[in-house]
Amino acid sequence: MAVRSGGYLYDDYIPYACRRDAWPAGGPPGSDLALMRKQHLDPNNVVFGVLEPMVGMGNGGRNLDLSNALATALNDWQIAEFVEPEDRLRASVVIVPDDAVAVVAEIEKRALDARFVQVQIFTGTTEPLGHRRFRPILEAAAHHGFPIGMHVGGRLGVRTASGWPSFYCEQHLSNTFAAQTQIMSLILDGVFDQLPSLKVIIIECGCAWSIGLGHRLDKLWQRMAKGAHADFCRRPAILAYLLCSSHLRGEVWRRVRL
Repeated sequence: MAVRSGGYLYDDYIPYACRRDAWPAGGPPGSDLALMRKQHLDPNNVVFGVLEPMVGMGNGGRNLDLSNALATALNDWQIAEFVEPEDRLRASVVIVPDDAVAVVAEIEKRALDARFVQVQIFTGTTEPLGHRRFRPILEAAAHHGFPIGMHVGGRLGVRTASGWPSFYCEQHLSNTFAAQTQIMSLILDGVFDQLPSLKVIIIECGCAWSIGLGHRLDKLWQRMAKGAHADFCRRPAILAYLLCSSHLRGEVWRRVRL
């Protein structure tokens, strides 16, 4: 939650993006298992639910030691407070992507517990995930069969390429841009070619934009595969993703779920 001393960044911003009646006594939304059962698990007949701790500090604060400690504590907290007493719930491995060494160690540790079912990363990372410095994280996730659960959010700051918008509705819609950037990075940097078993789940970022994105990628590949962008040719399998929109939907979307 982005908060200033005088209040929220925008008028009409919903605290924690949660309904007013989702706040338990004495804690933030999602912190009370009894209320979660009453409002969500039981009335909706939930059979299998995956926890998504929306805590930005555990996803890349400038103090990596503190962030890593918070991420580990969040992972322990999910098991102790939610998964142990509630069989319908599973945990996400909260990580700090800016510290690949620590992340790999955390993934290795949590892979021993089958109650962890994904590695959680927010879309707002320091750099796009296709960059090489993140590859050890993706390799560890793929090796242990963890999908990457990429939820909208992450590091605080402007989400647009042109600065802060005037209204919350603009800010909210701009969150999809980060998801598009992440998908393009994973494709164009050859991550899916190098890690064919890796699965990525784009969570709460919409999907209608994928049609236009696929069409645009097709056109740009056809026009820029040579010349200034000839370096893409060193990844020959990339053509399989971008040759046509149907291939993009059929091949990539099998591994990228929106």
